[in-house]
Amino acid sequence: TNGKGSVARVLAGCLQAAGATTGLFTSPHLQRVGERARVNGVATPDREMDELVAAVRPAATALEATFFEVITAASLLRFAAAGADVAVLEVGLGGRLDATNVVAPDLTIVTGVALDHTAVLGETEAAIATEKAGIVRRAVPLVTGAKGEALRVLRERAEALAAPLHVLGRDFR
Repeated sequence: TNGKGSVARVLAGCLQAAGATTGLFTSPHLQRVGERARVNGVATPDREMDELVAAVRPAATALEATFFEVITAASLLRFAAAGADVAVLEVGLGGRLDATNVVAPDLTIVTGVALDHTAVLGETEAAIATEKAGIVRRAVPLVTGAKGEALRVLRERAEALAAPLHVLGRDFR
């Protein structure tokens, strides 16, 4: 809806083209779960994904983790095992409570904010932006294409955390 997956794929492609071993985590998958965890563009084979899931299963069971949380953890293990220099993680739903939020980022991106998943994230763009702003970290740059009320919410969060804010149409095209 807002381009998260497309931006993640383009960013991962650029990093890979620059010579970095790049992990890419996206959601959902189209045919196989291993599509969610790619290293240098190659999906994780089924057997390897099964092994990764088995490795995180004891902790996942103890924590009553969701499917998304299990696959996120398995993907991060995949990237570590592959010696990835960088990982590009597409947030699942919202951001504030997303499993990908356990990673300390070098950059955060909120592509845009629209009235999507309103039953979970809130019924207004400001409410949804508040959830998405949960990925912003202290002093970590935030890039966004958000506008209006959503941009206001993101700007306030960025200012509160001294996160440099870069806005599409204002700071870059």
